[in-house]
Amino acid sequence: MSTAAVVDLVSRLVASPLTDLPCVDVCNLYRLGQLVFSTVPFVLVSKVGEWWVVLSCMALFGMGLGIIYVLDALIVIQVMGVQHLSSVFGLCHFFRCLIFCVLGPVGGELRKTTGNYTASIIFYSCVMLTGFLLLLVTSIYSYCKKDKASSLNDNHSTHSITSCA
Repeated sequence: MSTAAVVDLVSRLVASPLTDLPCVDVCNLYRLGQLVFSTVPFVLVSKVGEWWVVLSCMALFGMGLGIIYVLDALIVIQVMGVQHLSSVFGLCHFFRCLIFCVLGPVGGELRKTTGNYTASIIFYSCVMLTGFLLLLVTSIYSYCKKDKASSLNDNHSTHSITSCA
């Protein structure tokens, strides 16, 4: 088994019971997994000659992948509610499948054109990093919107939106 696959399996087994703890924020754990998953290949591409860097990057890559896939369903439940789980989960996987069908050949063409995997790895990492940034922006917007709504409901009491700045 590869290092990434072993660490992926272990991180799925570790992340699952951690999500039941009240001190663990599922959204932040998901963001961490997505950030690690999207940035590690950039380090791997720049330091590919050293075996310990490759090994640690593959371990981190597997950890990020495991966290993302374990928490996917929990994020959907948290955002949409349990009553919409089957339809939303089905649509999420349908669109994920469409993206894989489109992005897979693009990465293959990049590899064929350049003659190595560096361009493909950078392309896929940029796609994941874009997803992370979109998640971050929408989370900040949602937080600011909730904070503003709660301050309006309190008749302009002591709440402020300074945490969004």
